[in-house]
Amino acid sequence: MNAVLRSGFWWPEDDLHSWKLAPKEVHGIERALPYVLKRDLVVQAGGNVGIWPAWLAERFAKVVTFEPSPDNYECLVKNVPTNVEHHQAGLGAEAGSLSLVKWPDSCARTYISPDMKAGGVPIVTIDSLNLPACDLIVLDIEGFELFALQGAAETIEKFNPVIMFEENGLSVQLYGCQPASEYLTSLGYETKGRVHRQDLIMVRG
Repeated sequence: MNAVLRSGFWWPEDDLHSWKLAPKEVHGIERALPYVLKRDLVVQAGGNVGIWPAWLAERFAKVVTFEPSPDNYECLVKNVPTNVEHHQAGLGAEAGSLSLVKWPDSCARTYISPDMKAGGVPIVTIDSLNLPACDLIVLDIEGFELFALQGAAETIEKFNPVIMFEENGLSVQLYGCQPASEYLTSLGYETKGRVHRQDLIMVRG
């Protein structure tokens, strides 16, 4: 994989779109911060090339980020500061491995294959990390948000993190599952804000 430096970050050379959009979109996370009571630790996925975890690293003591794409992850490692713990893996409801689908010209449009067959991408759960704290969860994982949150049930119960995630219909379209917002509502969460029309901020009542 060839990487190029654009707007202060390393990007896969074949990305034609994300490097233009991501620097403008990352500031949307700011809308969630007034609801976050502490800034000890944030879990973030997908890490992409590191723009989101790098931004969060300036505001939290520790960031734990996940990015399954090898090309993206290679750039992420170059782009993030030392208080970012990074994993080349995806988040899910249970540990295992799945296949990845990548669009040819946008490194942001990478997603877990809808056939849900075993593949070369490690899948881990947030609960398996046994985190000492979790103040915020930020997810942009192309429709796989519900599964990531199901794998964080114990962490959510223990820490009541603010949760910000993309909900654009892909969960139903790709995986035929309920929207993540419905799952969180069943856990006592309420929607407090919407960013970029499809990113929800939810807080436990």
